[in-house]
Amino acid sequence: MTLITTVGEWEGLPVNQVINSETGEMEIKTIPGPGFIKVNVTLAKSNKNNKWELVYPDNYRRLVNKALKQDGKKELSAEDFREKFWTDGTTTFNINRAKMLNKRGIVTDVNRDTMVKNGIPFMVGTNGISNNSKGVLQTDPTIKNTGGVFPLPLPLPPPPVGPTVAESTTRTRTRTKTTLRYPLETPDSPFDYDYISIQAYDYKPSGLGTGNEQFKIDKNIMNDEGTDYGTSYETVILPMQPSLSETNAVNWSDDELNPVQAMLGKTAMNLIDDSSKGDWTAIANELKDLYGTAMGLMKEPTTKQFIQAYFAGQAIGANVVGRTHGMVINPNLELLFNGPNLRSFNFNFKLTPRSKLEAERCKEIIRAFKRNMAVSRTAGNLFLMSPRIFKLKYIFKGDGDHPYLNKFKPCALTNFAVDYTPDGSYSTFNNGSMTQFALNMSFSEVMPIYAEDNPKDDTKTMGY
Repeated sequence: MTLITTVGEWEGLPVNQVINSETGEMEIKTIPGPGFIKVNVTLAKSNKNNKWELVYPDNYRRLVNKALKQDGKKELSAEDFREKFWTDGTTTFNINRAKMLNKRGIVTDVNRDTMVKNGIPFMVGTNGISNNSKGVLQTDPTIKNTGGVFPLPLPLPPPPVGPTVAESTTRTRTRTKTTLRYPLETPDSPFDYDYISIQAYDYKPSGLGTGNEQFKIDKNIMNDEGTDYGTSYETVILPMQPSLSETNAVNWSDDELNPVQAMLGKTAMNLIDDSSKGDWTAIANELKDLYGTAMGLMKEPTTKQFIQAYFAGQAIGANVVGRTHGMVINPNLELLFNGPNLRSFNFNFKLTPRSKLEAERCKEIIRAFKRNMAVSRTAGNLFLMSPRIFKLKYIFKGDGDHPYLNKFKPCALTNFAVDYTPDGSYSTFNNGSMTQFALNMSFSEVMPIYAEDNPKDDTKTMGY
């Protein structure tokens, strides 16, 4: 008897999948880890005729609910858990089993045909004919898998309605909604812990509007009432950092308006207003008033001396006004608002794998960030498409936004650095994994914060 152990995941809970390569039998077992799961416990199993059995349904549901809670999702009742396992769970594990057993060299020809005969779903026989999702042999001789390797004729999802130009012309980029959590093992209640959730989404252009479209993007992605977020990808769950901060800033800068500029500016505004009304008499009066004001200033001794010194200084490139009269024209200096600023956030995480599975998880997390922040090209390499953006959330004890930490608007990952030797020396485990990874990430929000984003009656969170 040859047993093959692979790692699978259902409802966010990683498990060991122990597959008998001679009979096709399969067991779903817990993954031993430090502190909380001590032994390999069989949670569910399937016999050689694909008859599934929940061995410890209560324990299995407790572990699944723990994973769901950490992901901020609703926990399952006993009835809902059983229904979901017999539909979605068994299908997931059947597919995972077939992926392994259909690889070349894993199963002998005799055992392969026996598994097909016994009704193992998605198994491919030596003649290239495969079972469907219910373990029934496909009768259509045109449905074959000549390579004897997954993928198989699985039911396809409905096609999207009205694909966008970007979807139809860009090259295929990996799409997955996997939850990648580090560390894998977390304490049970009442020792729930807080964490940071980072989820990738497709970037949606704001259009040619003046702000409403951007606000719709924010609502579409950041809505916390359970509405559709749009196309989402990996969610990475990481522990809290020792240093968390935010900085809200707006752009104010010095501005000068001397009396001459003020006079000319006032006249220019009046002329524009009169021109829009077609009042030529008013325009003539404005120009007459401007001339009269200028001639009046020329008669004032101080002004006349200033003008003489100013133009003399311009001719020789020196400050003649200051040297001869010890004065400057009043600049009427004032600090004026120029617009909002975009916030930036920096995070530093250290990943220290404690097992082979956790080392694989660290690699998956790093690859997910690299893939989602990468620029994609169109099919003809003529255009570059925007990278994906991210939704960041501080989660309080696995249940919603943290009440005393800031919220985030959609963010772009502007910098992602990986230090493979953070301790200053090259050190690996037997499987080649580094003993520690240091991640440095810089996020910038794609939209500024407005007053209406922090309503005065919102007291449940710290706000943006």
